[in-house]
Order: sequence, then C-alpha cells, then structure tokens
Amino acid sequence: MRVIHTVSLPEVFQTTVSNGHASTTADVPKAKGGEGQGFGAHELLEAALAACLNMTIRMTASKNAMVLHRVETQVRLDQSVSGHTQFVYSIDLDGELDDAQRTLLFEAASRCAVVNTLTGHLSVREEARASEES
Repeated sequence: MRVIHTVSLPEVFQTTVSNGHASTTADVPKAKGGEGQGFGAHELLEAALAACLNMTIRMTASKNAMVLHRVETQVRLDQSVSGHTQFVYSIDLDGELDDAQRTLLFEAASRCAVVNTLTGHLSVREEARASEES
C-alpha cells in the first residue's frame, strides 16, 4: 500500500507532498498567512478528482479503440450551502466521437475510483502511535 508522505519546509506552512515517486509542494494561500506557492489542501482534493476523471476517460477510450485527442477536466468545490460540500466538475472531449461514445465516456468518468471513494462511506482516523520514549 502506497502512503502519501509530507514534510514541512523552512518556508512558513509550505510542505512537500510525495508518494515516493513524485512530489509537489502544498502551501497556504497568502490571505491565510502562507506564500501561496503550492497547491492548497482543498486544491489537492480537487486535483485528485480532476486527474481521476481525466485518466478514467482516457483508459475507457483506449480500451474501446476510440479516437480521443484530448481531455480537459475542471473541478471546483461548492461550499455555498452551510455544512454541505459539493464537488462540481466539467469535462471537455476533443476527438472523433459519436454521441454513444461520448455518453460511454461521461458515464465511465462518473464511476471513477475517486468519485467512488468520495461518494461512499468515508471516515478519517488517526493511526495508532507507538509509545514515545523519554
């Protein structure tokens, strides 16, 4: 099981985020005291969904021998209703696709792994810590 690892950087609030193979920087926006030099925490959630939608469409097109030149996905969080967060996405497909193929690709995207994770039963827990030695 791959684990995402973060390490704080010398710059206030900046953090490296790594999966062991690739890394990026996360930061707090300037309005909240950071430098705004990396992805914000919510932006990383949005990026995960946007990437999953994009890759799922491309995998489905490849599996079905569809001519697909480019996929563009956009994701934003809508928190306009108190206590409710909604991910809102749009998809733009560029390819030689008929209506049935487009429908198949949009349906595949709506069932991508990150959508399934975000819409399923979700909880957050801290892993048990080893006792600290004095």
